[in-house]
Amino acid sequence: MRNSNRFAPRCLLKRLTNCGTTFSRTVKSEGILVDGHNRFNVWRNLTDEQRQRIAPPRIKQLEFADRDAVHDWIINNQIGRRNVAPSQRAYLVGKLYNSQKRDNTSFLNRGNNPAESPSGQNVRTGETAGRIANQVGISEKQVRRDAKYAEAVDKLADNLGPEVRDEL
Repeated sequence: MRNSNRFAPRCLLKRLTNCGTTFSRTVKSEGILVDGHNRFNVWRNLTDEQRQRIAPPRIKQLEFADRDAVHDWIINNQIGRRNVAPSQRAYLVGKLYNSQKRDNTSFLNRGNNPAESPSGQNVRTGETAGRIANQVGISEKQVRRDAKYAEAVDKLADNLGPEVRDEL
């Protein structure tokens, strides 16, 4: 889900120039920026004088098993932020559940033992909601409701355009 606050880069620039720090990390995976886009772009557009006072963003290189793992990491990172609106949080929880449920289902359909999952955990489709519920502090039923909400939002976005996600 995109950040609909177009003023965030300006606020970030003000914080950077006032405090002289980048606060948080920027994350890359295989040379692709997966988090910290605004922070990185703001720092990159500073004047030479400002760059002498402000340290560059700390870039942390992470390894992910595949594109779905990157997607799940981004969602988990967004869910953990304080300023996520309840509708955004519900959408993100639903997307995470649908993604992990689909992964677990396809894993089981291949005839593999769920205990042999890459995480080394015993993963079953019925346990996915419980695991996510414990992770984000909501009930399993709420996780499943959020999944239906995310599916509905995506369906609306498919029919009406991606900006619908920012309006809900």
